[in-house]
Amino acid sequence: MNLATAVSRDARAAEGEAMLREKLGTLQTALEPRAELGVVHGERCAEHTLVGPDGEPVIIDIKGLMYADIEVEHCWMRMRFGPHYEALRNPDLDPRRVTYYQYVMHLDLVGGPLRIAEGDFPDREWMLDIADFHLQKALAYET
Repeated sequence: MNLATAVSRDARAAEGEAMLREKLGTLQTALEPRAELGVVHGERCAEHTLVGPDGEPVIIDIKGLMYADIEVEHCWMRMRFGPHYEALRNPDLDPRRVTYYQYVMHLDLVGGPLRIAEGDFPDREWMLDIADFHLQKALAYET
């Protein structure tokens, strides 16, 4: 859906559609079935974490909680926390899933912001900048 959104709203995405779809297919085909899923918050970040009375982190805003590949969460956290992600890194992640979900996240962050920018969001240029940044990442993404 986000790829279709990008293609219909951005000439660069339309021009690169075949390549973007091929990358997505190549990355998805490389995934092997997995029997176990984990609990995923969906957008774990500092804004969704409080510190409890014993100093332990408490995850809040769990409306998007789901069972999914844990790599989804780690791709988001890696992008969100940048150089601070290393302290959260899980060495047991499937590298093929990390590669796949990172690419999917770039596509999501093109389509979503382009749709939002069409509405009454107060900072349209910021949304367009996010979409532009992630479209560049998706177009240059190495599979």
